Amino acid sequence: MKKFTKHLLILKNNDQVIIGNKYECTFLKLSAECFSILEELLQKGIDKDGYGKVFCDPEDERYFIDIYDKLTADKILVDEDDDERLNEFNIQWEVTNKCNLHCRHCLADAVTTNCINDDKEKIFAIADKILEIRPQLITLTGGEPMVLPFFFELSEYIRSKHKNELDLMTNGTFINAGNAERITKLFDAVFISVDGIDEASCSEIRGAGVFGKVMDAIGFLKAAGQKNISLSYVLTSENMKYEKDFYRLCSELDVKPMVRAFSPVGRGEEHKDWYVPENTDMTDEKAPPEIAEKNRNGQPYVEFGSCGGRYASYNIGPDGNMYWCAPYESEGKAIDNILEISDTESYFYGEKFRQSAVYKEFEEKMPENYKRCSDCCVKYFCWRCPFLFEQAVKNNEQFNNYCRSQKKDLMFSLWGVE
Repeated sequence: MKKFTKHLLILKNNDQVIIGNKYECTFLKLSAECFSILEELLQKGIDKDGYGKVFCDPEDERYFIDIYDKLTADKILVDEDDDERLNEFNIQWEVTNKCNLHCRHCLADAVTTNCINDDKEKIFAIADKILEIRPQLITLTGGEPMVLPFFFELSEYIRSKHKNELDLMTNGTFINAGNAERITKLFDAVFISVDGIDEASCSEIRGAGVFGKVMDAIGFLKAAGQKNISLSYVLTSENMKYEKDFYRLCSELDVKPMVRAFSPVGRGEEHKDWYVPENTDMTDEKAPPEIAEKNRNGQPYVEFGSCGGRYASYNIGPDGNMYWCAPYESEGKAIDNILEISDTESYFYGEKFRQSAVYKEFEEKMPENYKRCSDCCVKYFCWRCPFLFEQAVKNNEQFNNYCRSQKKDLMFSLWGVE
């Protein structure tokens, strides 16, 4: 027997319904009538093998079997005894908050003079607790992780015990011809921050000489055989004019572009004017009627993403404190300290973290739980990041502009409504 997932999302608009799985980021649009029939079948405990006794018309039977199979494949319908426990955790670990740079937008306000935790024994103890979780992904970051005098010893220790993905997030200035091969053997992917397209634009944010060192680092890694290199570009009102050039640069270098939104926290709080407002161009041009009809009757071609913090993604600080992500770390509200968790199995896989006051407060910040958005029929598709949503809510004009532009586009894409 099947049931709806515990991560169920439901959106309704007139005679249509979208149902989905918030964790898997899958969804399907149905007529309200079909959804009602499906609900009744589930309530009565009728599985697809019994549809032949319910539907007189073979076409109706085949149609609902197709829906059943699609919903099952997308994990919107799950087995009745499935508790849907989380089984994949991603950990981003700030091994230090010390950094050799002083970037103007730094989320963590990383420092160049000292380190919150340079206690080798404590750092290895944190590593052991992280390894107990059996994460699908561990990313070492900072500050600048490579400033640790025992960075390679720590990385090799983790690699020897961690068979899943291990990534490095770095400013690239410590990568050289002598260590690039070692890095390539240890890490599955390397993410390097640049925030510019040349020396002039990069130095505005990250300092003089950094751009050249990053270009050299990419060359060294490629020569060592590293295939998975990404360049990170934090989009601000100052550098947004170079965004297309950044994508062009990444194409020329054969690396993956990663454009991220600027968050006015940490050192970035000094530059709140860098926040990039969403496009508010509200054109009145109508789409051709046949396109609107196609959108109404067909499945939406819209991306749907969920917040990783809600589903087993954690940012761990150099002292072992756990946060949903780096921006939320700036608020100083730790979920817990990983060194103080005695039973990692029940805490993570048993989802005991959801019992904390910090988690409950975090859930309340989800866009769909915001009073103004609660009745909106596009609310699950509008905001992927609760932190950015929270920042936008603080600026009523910006929020209104974003809401108008996004809702117009999403109403058309999801429901075929102009």
